[in-house]
Amino acid sequence: GCLRPYQREGVNWISFLKEYALGGILADDMGLGKTVQVLAFLSTLEKESRGPILIILPTSLLFNWKQECKKFLPSFSLNLYSGSQRNLEDALESDIILTSYGILRQDIEDLSKVDWEVVILDEAQAIKNPRSQSAKAAYRLRSSFRLAVTGTPMENRLGDIWSQFRFLMPSLLDEKISSYHLSVDPTEISHIKKRIAPFILRRSKSEVAKDLPPKIEQVVLLEMSDAQRSIYDNFLLQARKGLLKKVNQEGIAKHRMELFEVLLRLRQICCHPLLLDSLLQDESERESSKYQAVMKDIEILVEEGSKVIVYSQFTSLLDLLHKEIKEKGWGQLRLDGRTRNREKVVAQFQEDAEKQIFLISLKAGGVGLNLTAADYVFLYEPWWN
Repeated sequence: GCLRPYQREGVNWISFLKEYALGGILADDMGLGKTVQVLAFLSTLEKESRGPILIILPTSLLFNWKQECKKFLPSFSLNLYSGSQRNLEDALESDIILTSYGILRQDIEDLSKVDWEVVILDEAQAIKNPRSQSAKAAYRLRSSFRLAVTGTPMENRLGDIWSQFRFLMPSLLDEKISSYHLSVDPTEISHIKKRIAPFILRRSKSEVAKDLPPKIEQVVLLEMSDAQRSIYDNFLLQARKGLLKKVNQEGIAKHRMELFEVLLRLRQICCHPLLLDSLLQDESERESSKYQAVMKDIEILVEEGSKVIVYSQFTSLLDLLHKEIKEKGWGQLRLDGRTRNREKVVAQFQEDAEKQIFLISLKAGGVGLNLTAADYVFLYEPWWN
């Protein structure tokens, strides 16, 4: 990997904190390469003196971090500490251990007994509530160096940032700050800002624009949840049983459309099982790893004030997004085959700062639109070609 100038500064900043036994929050905007900066920092650790490294992240990101570690740190041994067969003793033989906040909560009695060289929290806003089980578990971890990584270090109140520093450097901020809202006395706010400023590194896309290419493309790989995987496997098994006999008897040419139909349904299950509602047996199956990851990313970008486009070929998927975005009170627009005044909707997205999210169906809006206001574009599922 080759770091951009601002990323090299980030690695140097993290290394400085570790050298002086401090902690910090890497809070760059989404898309600026926080993960790469963390991995580059880890690559500087001397193998001879390297202790165990624990990285905690949302379950949906385990697979992506695994791929990034293999790509950028091939000399480091890696353990994915998850699933029912996990064994901490075996895991500790690896250089890096990746685990989720859920496993952290479950296994904190064992994890808190380890003297970690480095503990890193990705999407560290997961511990913003100091009363949550995730936060309480994180506080108990023992480590000589701690780093939090998040695009949204503070969302609603100063308590969000207090909780993260309770994990990083417990004595830095007074506990009374945990109950402060953003409307507290400006003098007090200024005092807190000065105290935490050396320990937060945050760069926006506009600040580092000179270092960025015109467009950054990122493929995010996600594992399906157990319930989602079960639906997928069961559908595939039944489809194979039904089609295999026909194909063997009559050849594949006569059943091409049926095969494409099966592929389409499998794609829909990957997007969200609710797109095939007839397959669902109970509420526990109404989940999608991809949908949850996309909604979390959108939430971060809305907090940043960015504008976002989400493309999908399935209008039923746009329906799900529209409903949840409306419930959260975020400004949104939609363009699909039912949209009558395309020009008006496009103009609203381009000009109205309150309309941050634009949901577009690929068939209706995949061509012929000039949407320069977008900071981020999500292709919810890749198009066939």
